[in-house]
Amino acid sequence: MINLLINRLINFCRDRYAMISQAQEYSQDTRQRLMEAALLAFAEKGFDGVGVRKIAQKAKANPAMIAYHFGSKEGLYEAALRWVISDFSQWLQNMPEAPDSNSPNAREAALSSLKVNIKGLFENLVICDRKDHARKPLHEAAHKLWTQTIADSRSATVDFMIAQIRVWSDRVTACVNILRPDISRFELDAMIINVQGAIYFFHKHFDIIQKMRGAAYSDDDLEKMARDFVDFSLRGIGIPDVFKNEGA
Repeated sequence: MINLLINRLINFCRDRYAMISQAQEYSQDTRQRLMEAALLAFAEKGFDGVGVRKIAQKAKANPAMIAYHFGSKEGLYEAALRWVISDFSQWLQNMPEAPDSNSPNAREAALSSLKVNIKGLFENLVICDRKDHARKPLHEAAHKLWTQTIADSRSATVDFMIAQIRVWSDRVTACVNILRPDISRFELDAMIINVQGAIYFFHKHFDIIQKMRGAAYSDDDLEKMARDFVDFSLRGIGIPDVFKNEGA
């Protein structure tokens, strides 16, 4: 009798734990769907152009779940932004830092880091959503919302977002400063802005560029485009190390 009761208690606890785990997984899935729906909606219509019911409908969730998970529409907006920021921050962490300018191999290390960081930003903004077609709408919405938020200056996360962009800019600037100690700070800043601007142009107008080309870019074409962009950027910055093996 006692063994029977113990077995029933064990089975009850096991079933209860399974139910709780499933509920938690469903809750997390609902939260993720709400953030993805919010990201797409806010990027398309802005914060004031969409209501919580539309977002919940798009996420196939109860509108009450927005209050449960995020507190309010503003909380959902902030959560969507922080999700975008965390994705970009994680990518930045994988990019190499600028070397110590006093290290023995500073020039070689700076050139290597510069190439990887320029190619990495180009791939992050231009290429990755061309290969991962399933996530392309989210990727495009993330960059659109990022730009809108910085321009609007409404969100409390704006300063943090700008700080993340500066991490890349400061890293690349430090590399160029090692490679081109002969140029002024104004010239240095202008070079970095030109590289960033060209990448953002490719990202924003890629479909037009592809139409002008007259054919779709294959994955191999995209990889070659990234390498060519890095080479073009380094030539524009005027780093002699790029040309030393070409007799230029």
